[in-house]
Amino acid sequence: MKKILILIASVVFFYNTTTAQKIVETFETNTFGWNEHSNKHGSAKIENGYLKFKAKKKYRVESTATFPIDVTHPFKISATLFVPGYQKTDTYFMFVYDQEEGRNRSVFIIGLSEWSLREQANKRTIEKSGKFKLPITKNKTITFTMESNMSQRIFKINDVIVCEIDDGDPLTTSECGFGIISSTSFASELWIDEIVIE
Repeated sequence: MKKILILIASVVFFYNTTTAQKIVETFETNTFGWNEHSNKHGSAKIENGYLKFKAKKKYRVESTATFPIDVTHPFKISATLFVPGYQKTDTYFMFVYDQEEGRNRSVFIIGLSEWSLREQANKRTIEKSGKFKLPITKNKTITFTMESNMSQRIFKINDVIVCEIDDGDPLTTSECGFGIISSTSFASELWIDEIVIE
C-alpha cells in the first residue's frame, strides 16, 4: 500500500512540475499588469477579451507585462494576432522581450515583406534582418511564436520559421509584450487575442 501511495505522489509531483509553467492570457482582466495607455498618437487597451493597439501614422504603440515564469529554462510563447482591417501599405508588428529598464531590451519586428531583430543584453547587441511575406489580409488571424532555450531563439509565423539565433545571451527577465508601428498615412490596428506560455 505504501508503494502505491509513493507512486501516486511521484506521478502527481511530476505532473505539477511539468505543467506549473504553463500560462494562458485571455485578457478577460489585466492579471499580469499590462501597461494600458492612450494619447493623441495611439492607444493600448484591454477591451472585450483583447489587448488592442491603435497607432496613428508614423507612430509606435506598445505594451508589456511580466509573467511568473523562469526564463533560464526552455519555454515557448505563442500569441494569436488579429488584424481588424486591411493595411494598404506597410505596417510593422513588434514583439518586445527580455526588457529590463536601463539594461536590456530586445525587439523582433515584422512587416508585410521584411523583418528585423535586435537583441541587446549585457552590453552586447545582435542584429539581423531579412525578407518574409507576412500572410496578412482583411480580418486575418496570425499565430506568432518565439521559442527560447538559453542562447537560442526561434521566431515563427504560422509555424514557419522566420528567424533564429543560436549565439544570444540567456534571457534575464520575463517582461515581454507586443506593439505596432504605423508607417502609413492612416491609423493601424492590432489585436492580441490570446497568449500561451509553456
